[in-house]
Amino acid sequence: MKKVILILLCLALTLSFVTAVAETAEKTAIGTISMNGAFELRGVLPEGYQLTVITEEPGHYLASLSADDSKPAMVISIAYEELMAEVDRLNDLDENALAKIEATFKAEDGVEVTYMETALGTKLMVVKEIVGGVDYVDFYTIYKGYEIEFVLTQPQATAGQPLTDEQIQTAVKFLSDLDFVPMEEEETYGFYTDEAPEAAAYCSTWVAEDGDWRMEVYDEDGGLKLMIVHQLGDNKEDIWEYAAALNPAKDALTTVPLGLHYRQDTVSGSWDETYYEDGDAVFTLNDNGNLLWNDLKEDAGKGLEFMKIGNFFGGRWMKDDIEVIFYAWYDGQYDIRLYRRGKNGEILDNAILKGDYDPAADTIQAEGCFDNGELFTVTFSYDESRNVVWTENGESTILKYSYYTD
Repeated sequence: MKKVILILLCLALTLSFVTAVAETAEKTAIGTISMNGAFELRGVLPEGYQLTVITEEPGHYLASLSADDSKPAMVISIAYEELMAEVDRLNDLDENALAKIEATFKAEDGVEVTYMETALGTKLMVVKEIVGGVDYVDFYTIYKGYEIEFVLTQPQATAGQPLTDEQIQTAVKFLSDLDFVPMEEEETYGFYTDEAPEAAAYCSTWVAEDGDWRMEVYDEDGGLKLMIVHQLGDNKEDIWEYAAALNPAKDALTTVPLGLHYRQDTVSGSWDETYYEDGDAVFTLNDNGNLLWNDLKEDAGKGLEFMKIGNFFGGRWMKDDIEVIFYAWYDGQYDIRLYRRGKNGEILDNAILKGDYDPAADTIQAEGCFDNGELFTVTFSYDESRNVVWTENGESTILKYSYYTD
């Protein structure tokens, strides 16, 4: 009876399973377990012991604590039990339910089951095998649907001898200090176009102030990239670049706070000046379908509404010997240049087309003529592979990418 009293007194000290981060600085993470919420296990390993995680998977955690042959072996098992899903603590069970659990331990002879409560009121079931002394002690409880067992067995060096008070205290101390710390769910940063179709609505070229401001939003390597260009004249332009994703609410693009702002020479392509590399922004669509830029760094987008003009801008394509360049946007229209190329790439003829963009159809209706003066009308669209399609008089031609640079 002396040993039994000692066990109860030791266990009564401080066993608790907390729902906040442990305050003891020495405690370290020893594993994780998840089922209907994830928990990180934290505790202080007994001196001289090493932890070996055997199983760490949803709903089940099994680990052993081992030392030299003079110290008892310890095993901790935590398993989610669906039947206990609504059980917050062992205290919640009535006598009949407790009797059923006891029966699983009493299947072998020489097993004694007692109960106690910790200082914080957590009920514990203490299972002892008392044949030939206390051969092992099994501490059992329940925490939010998890069945928790901590088994202490005899050292190999003293096999067959009862566990000592000191050995039992070591196990009790470890179990008393064990914390279950709820793990914060990883925040969903956002969605890309392959994860949410709503993100694709932003992927286009957008203009403000009749093309003096241009924003390109495109999908690259699964992520969304944005480039905003402000034409300044004198071969200079200011550029902002962001990486972004559709926010969890799916109603805005939020950027990684590493936005880049610099000034560029349009002739040489060199950067004249870098202003910062820690820009941040939010992009939203208003009721008119226009894109708004909330620049959180310097409010550069204040008062601007970007109108969608499709992904044609800047593209260069070939229709047989005719090069098609979606050259610029001004006066509310596309400026499209056509060049008839010779065998050596020389320009034999040219035309300027004015095109109206239809955002609903994502097409351009353009009209113009070559030097011979014959007027013609072309509809530009995209095929499933994002190649530009030229449609004239009911006949469609898929254009090829142009490699001309002049």
